[in-house]
Amino acid sequence: MSILAFIKRAPALWLFGLALPAQALLVWAEATQRAPALAVKARIYMPAVIALALTALVKGRKGLQKTFRSLVNLRVRWPWFVVALLYAPVVGVLPLLAFRAAGAIDHIEYDTNLVGSTGWLFFKFIFTISIVEEISWVGFGIEHLKPRFSAFVAALLGGAAWGLWYVPLNLAGLQMAGTFPNVPLVINFMAIGACCSWVYIHTQSALLVALMQVVTNYTSLAFPVLPKPGHMGVYYGFIATKFAFALAVFLWRGPLPLWKPQRQAPEARRQAA
Repeated sequence: MSILAFIKRAPALWLFGLALPAQALLVWAEATQRAPALAVKARIYMPAVIALALTALVKGRKGLQKTFRSLVNLRVRWPWFVVALLYAPVVGVLPLLAFRAAGAIDHIEYDTNLVGSTGWLFFKFIFTISIVEEISWVGFGIEHLKPRFSAFVAALLGGAAWGLWYVPLNLAGLQMAGTFPNVPLVINFMAIGACCSWVYIHTQSALLVALMQVVTNYTSLAFPVLPKPGHMGVYYGFIATKFAFALAVFLWRGPLPLWKPQRQAPEARRQAA
């Protein structure tokens, strides 16, 4: 079997197998100040570069064209923009309201000074991160895991890899929002992966998913739902609310079945391989 045929059998596994160890190595080099500034910047773009290279190998020009079309596709119905803009504030505020009603917290804070004078740079940074992560963990992951798993399970697996990508950053204390327990961190990204993948499957718009992630990142930092500004109970509630949202929307609009892969015709399987 040729190397290319071997890659085509499990492209998503190649992404995970190449990106995650490289991330751990580069984070270690950054944390110990052994990495030049260029390597630090390269680390940010690395999963998308690997995903695009694998797409070129596995799908060729048509695969790359599909990826880049999704990056400029905003021809979606207006309710999807509502979902992208309101999903994060709603799932962020609901656990806070529940804890407030139970008397576990005294009030709900909102950090109005989060962006401050670095507004443009802040949003430019999180938009760049969102595009990179959408290309790799959502778009590429879903595309190459769906032939073997249901869309929901594929989204969870892509989200798990997404979370594992952040574990070295978390261990090194390089996370923008502080340090998290690793297992809840990965579970949180599994929920994020499911929500983002649902939007991507129905819209084929990587740009819309990136917008959704920008709002999610901002909301997570502006409201005390993360362990650093809040406490673990609220963080667990935040994760649970995301999972509840993901389950609800998959059951509402699919794709179904939730756990078993959809049956494909032989020709469709050959094209997916």
